[in-house]
Amino acid sequence: MTEEKDLEAALLDELRLLCDELGVPPRTIDMGKHGRFSPALYSERFGSWDGALEEAGIEGEPRRPPDEAEPDLDTSREVPDDGYDNLGSDDTEDADQGEDFEDLDEHQRLILKIDERVEGVPTPKDLRRRGHSVNGIIDEYGTWEEALGSVDIELPERMRAREETKRKRRGDEERLLDEVRKYRSVHGHGPSKENVEKTDWMSSVGKYEEVFGTVWGAVDRLRQDEKTPEEGPSKDELVSELKRYYLRNGEVPTREDVRNASSLSGMSSYIDAFGSLRTAVKEAGLSERAE
Repeated sequence: MTEEKDLEAALLDELRLLCDELGVPPRTIDMGKHGRFSPALYSERFGSWDGALEEAGIEGEPRRPPDEAEPDLDTSREVPDDGYDNLGSDDTEDADQGEDFEDLDEHQRLILKIDERVEGVPTPKDLRRRGHSVNGIIDEYGTWEEALGSVDIELPERMRAREETKRKRRGDEERLLDEVRKYRSVHGHGPSKENVEKTDWMSSVGKYEEVFGTVWGAVDRLRQDEKTPEEGPSKDELVSELKRYYLRNGEVPTREDVRNASSLSGMSSYIDAFGSLRTAVKEAGLSERAE
């Protein structure tokens, strides 16, 4: 099982455990108060809180448990030794970090918290393993090395050399793509190998081959980068699909039905539009599922 699957399994197990201990489908506030993971992590992984409950096989609407039935889970439960050490629920706490900690942005705080929990220099993998995205950090600082440097964490020599190589390659890619873009704006088409050889302001063919394999590889990369993704089906279209499926089959589709039925859009379309299949079914007015 991959690391991503391991994390998803741990998230779902935690959700089921919380449901068993509370006696009702848990709310996000219950996970934030008693669970090991951030409620936001469930929405990121499963599309929505309802989607996570559905994936965990928990039926019914989230609701507050009776006061007398709500145990003190923080002290009574036995935490599994699965490598996921409560980062999801306590990463927002800033206690005992000192005044300087208050001056840091959220990404810097996260890096320092991870640094406290791992041996050696923290890596992007350490963040991902604990359910955090690295994309925002890279967008802000450009490289992982720069992000670590912003909180005075120095990279080992080998890691620093690897980061420097990556930075140089990204710089080469951007420069060559700018050349291709400029050539295309002047001539109305991307350059061929012969065009590059005859254009004195463009880099050598050898440089294009080093970075992209071929000159065409650079042209194709630019085309892919600028390609506008196709829009998925609208909510109305998805609702119509569900209604037609219900009329033909006498029941609303399960997640497995969505994966297998050619008449239905992919599961990701329902999650993107509604947050979960359950919500889409309700929007279609088909809340009752046949046994």
